[in-house]
Amino acid sequence: MSEETVTELNFKMQDCPESNNIKQVGYDAENEALFVEFSYGGKYIYSDVPQKMFDLMMDADSTGSFFSKQIKGVYEFTKVEK
Repeated sequence: MSEETVTELNFKMQDCPESNNIKQVGYDAENEALFVEFSYGGKYIYSDVPQKMFDLMMDADSTGSFFSKQIKGVYEFTKVEK
């Protein structure tokens, strides 16, 4: 995903106060793109993540655990430099 593509995405952001690892997440349903900002400051966009997967992550007992098991290593990602 190019830097230009990243700026065109429209994320609806949500804080994750219950997670020690994830600070914020956002989802762009039209582009099936998941934005994740980690507590340490890293920001990533995961491509082709279905709406259902995002919904399951937000409903999970642990957002961070769900992310680690179901998204990380499964979907392609781009690191956001800004």
